[in-house]
Amino acid sequence: MIRIGIVGCTGRLAKQIIDLIQNDDKLVLLKAITRPNSEYINANVSDYTEYKKSLVFVENDVMNCKECDVIIDATKRDVFINQNYEKYLILKKPLIIATTGFNDEDLERISLLGMYAPVIHSANFSVELHYLIKAIKTYVSVQRPLDITIIEKHHKAKIDSPSGTALMIKKELLNANADLSVNILSVRAGGIVGEHSVLIANPDGEEIEFTHRATNRSIFAKGIIKLSYEILNTDNGVFEMQYLL
Repeated sequence: MIRIGIVGCTGRLAKQIIDLIQNDDKLVLLKAITRPNSEYINANVSDYTEYKKSLVFVENDVMNCKECDVIIDATKRDVFINQNYEKYLILKKPLIIATTGFNDEDLERISLLGMYAPVIHSANFSVELHYLIKAIKTYVSVQRPLDITIIEKHHKAKIDSPSGTALMIKKELLNANADLSVNILSVRAGGIVGEHSVLIANPDGEEIEFTHRATNRSIFAKGIIKLSYEILNTDNGVFEMQYLL
């Protein structure tokens, strides 16, 4: 059994991950960690999720994950950097980072974690999105005049703009063809889970559009579960999801 520790265990994504662990015969939830002042401390995880496989009570110290095989951090940028980062340096455990909004300095610090254990960091954990990005990279790799606009749409409560996924797509397209012109447009409205479109136009009046639309957050949890297996067969270093598919 792969023993999982989830940090940020009361968030929407974390709850879906925990429910999936319940239905996976090769995974078990060993530790559930929340912030120090949370009302959930000492609560039974089964009280707010579907998890019944083992008795797990919510704790508030990441260091309690020392017996976990894989740690999943589903917190927020400030919590990860200011509260959890130093503890991950000490623990030296395989780590899946399921949050976004990091700046360049943060990413430098995350790269240090990869010196001691495998780390997977992705702006988006949808498997199908990463397959789509691979297809778009092939499409734009041939040198020709193209203008590209990435249009990303999310719920109005999303903090970072543009989204980490849009920035990731831009980076990957420029890796495929450094001569591209790539712009990003952001929309925040209602309860949109997540939509990313890549609009490609050429001077001859042709437009091609690729779109990935998420209608349920469970797709991200499923991607993280897949990576919980993959990370145990991965060398030390920091990896993005698309390079493990």
